[in-house]
Amino acid sequence: MDILSLFVPGAVAFAILGRVPAIDQFFIETHLYEYEGWVHVAKFLVLIYILGHFLFFFGSLLDDWVYDKLKDSIWKNKSLQDMVVRFKIYQTGIADGDTFNAFKWCSAWLLIHQPKLYEQMERHMAESKFFRSLVVVGLLAVAIFGSQSDVGLALVSLLVTAFSLVRYMTQRKKSVDMAYQGVITASVDFKDFVNKS
Repeated sequence: MDILSLFVPGAVAFAILGRVPAIDQFFIETHLYEYEGWVHVAKFLVLIYILGHFLFFFGSLLDDWVYDKLKDSIWKNKSLQDMVVRFKIYQTGIADGDTFNAFKWCSAWLLIHQPKLYEQMERHMAESKFFRSLVVVGLLAVAIFGSQSDVGLALVSLLVTAFSLVRYMTQRKKSVDMAYQGVITASVDFKDFVNKS
């Protein structure tokens, strides 16, 4: 997950930032373009790891700003989500979704009771986080290439950003649905809950 969500977007951001003359000069002066010897490789890996964390942080804002605002208009059928929310309240007694939302509860439940299902769900979530970080990288690239009047690369970056946004949204939705379906399928208490409701 770290490799997918942090190192790869960090490396792409490093390459794009190298197109800015002042940053490129800084990279030259700090020998970040030198890859011979373990010290230079370690410096490069640490830098792209740190860049990856910043991208991950800014990308996480898309969950509130984009995904949460658009998901209900894109995926109108909320019956699965509503069913799981009711089941979570039945199991935990916690009705407040801000304190403990249904997806986090399902993730914790799968991790404890069905680790293999959790791993499958986590793979989809890792992919969604990778594309979420690529959205931020793409916006950065559009800004840099646009400011340098490189229309071709700015358009390609815009296209990659749009594709990454769609992929982030669909993979996030798939992982959330997989968590919900996993709990419904694997929980022995779900049948009792259905009978009582």
